[in-house]
Amino acid sequence: MPRTVADVKASLLEKLTRAAQAQPNNPRIAAVLEKLGAQDKVAITEGTEEFIRWALTTQAPMSPTEVEAFVTRTLGVPLSLPVKKRPGDRYRKGDQVEIIVAKHKDRGSDIGPYQLHNGKIGTVVETDGMDVLVAFKGEPAPVRFGNGLKPQGVGIYKYVEPQDVPGSAKIEMIYLADPTSKSSEDQKATVEVYLGRGRGVEKRSANYYTGYVVLATTSAEGQFYFRGYPQQRMRVDPKAEGGYMPRTFNPSKGKVLYLGLFGKQPANWEAELAKLDEALATEK
Repeated sequence: MPRTVADVKASLLEKLTRAAQAQPNNPRIAAVLEKLGAQDKVAITEGTEEFIRWALTTQAPMSPTEVEAFVTRTLGVPLSLPVKKRPGDRYRKGDQVEIIVAKHKDRGSDIGPYQLHNGKIGTVVETDGMDVLVAFKGEPAPVRFGNGLKPQGVGIYKYVEPQDVPGSAKIEMIYLADPTSKSSEDQKATVEVYLGRGRGVEKRSANYYTGYVVLATTSAEGQFYFRGYPQQRMRVDPKAEGGYMPRTFNPSKGKVLYLGLFGKQPANWEAELAKLDEALATEK
C-alpha cells in the first residue's frame, strides 16, 4: 500500500522526536519539530473569519466563573491547587540542574564551564554569592557556574524529567489577550476583521485558538486560569525557562468571547450575523 503524506509526516515526527531526545539541545531539530507541529494548526477559512466577526460583534466576554465552569465541568479538567513559588535562592543544595549553553546570554560570567558541560545534568552542592557549584557524575570536583543564580540569561536550568501530558476534549476559542502581556508564538492565529459601525469601519484583532486544555488552577491572587496546547498530547519538558511551554489564558485579564467544543458552534450564529449585516445595510 502506498504511503500517504500523513504516514510520511508521522514517521518523520517519530524519527525527529527520537533524535531530539538524544540531542536535546540541537536547535535545528527543535526548529523542524516546531514547524511540523505548526502544520497541525487549523487554517483560518473565510467561514472562520465570519464566525470571529460574529463573536466580536455580538458576544460579551464570558465571566471567569463561566469559563471555569466550562473547563472543569464540560471538559472535566480538575481544578489544581496553585503552586507556591519557593522562596530564597533560585537553586539550593540537592537540586538537579541541566546546562544549556545555547541559552547563555550573560556577558558577566565565564561561558567556558557552560560550553564544556553543555547538555549535562548535575546536582547543586553549594552556592557562593551568585555562583552555583554543580557536581557531575564522573568528575572529581564540583564545577563553578558564574552568575548561575541570576533569574534570566544564564545557561543553567532546573531539571525535571520530561513527561507526557494528556489534554481535554478539543476546544475552539476566541480570545482577546491582555494588551499588557507579551504575544505568544504558539497562538493558533491572529485574525483581523472589519466591523461596520454606521459610517465608520472599525478594525479589530482576535486570537483564534483550537487545542486541548491540560491544566486548570488559580493564581496567587485567586484568579482562575487555564493552560492549553495545540496538540492533544505533547512530550513536555516542564522547565520554567525552556522546552515546550503551554499557552496560559486568564479570563480576568483577557476576554474570552467564545469558548466551546470544537465543531460545536452555535447553530444560529450565521443567521444572527446575516440579520446584523442586513440591519447595518438598511441604516446606511
